[in-house]
Amino acid sequence: MSPEREFRTAAVLSAVYGWLLCDIGEVYDVLSFLTGRSVFTHELPSAGKQAAPHVFAQLPAIAGLELSHVTRENWREELAILEARFGPTLTLAPIGWNALADKSPLETLTEMVGEDRVIVVEVPPDV
Repeated sequence: MSPEREFRTAAVLSAVYGWLLCDIGEVYDVLSFLTGRSVFTHELPSAGKQAAPHVFAQLPAIAGLELSHVTRENWREELAILEARFGPTLTLAPIGWNALADKSPLETLTEMVGEDRVIVVEVPPDV
């Protein structure tokens, strides 16, 4: 298992609560680190839900936050309050084995939308 890593508080909260408080790339980074493989766009919601209990076990102080009052207009102010409360960064350890660990992004997409809606394009190796 990889060593612990420090992430911006905004990225961790965005990853587990689904309220975007940072650049989306940071959310990908957090969830990819936690799950142990690159997370694709269609996997973000399920990866966040899967990672949340592990993150809350590691960081119980952030569990149970209510963020529904955060809006496009006030997110910076609300983030400043959260960072004052929890600090600018949070340290996480990977979650170990998880439902994404043994699946490819193509498998998770097929599970989500059905095999009949997935078109696989094979690119020749010399392209």
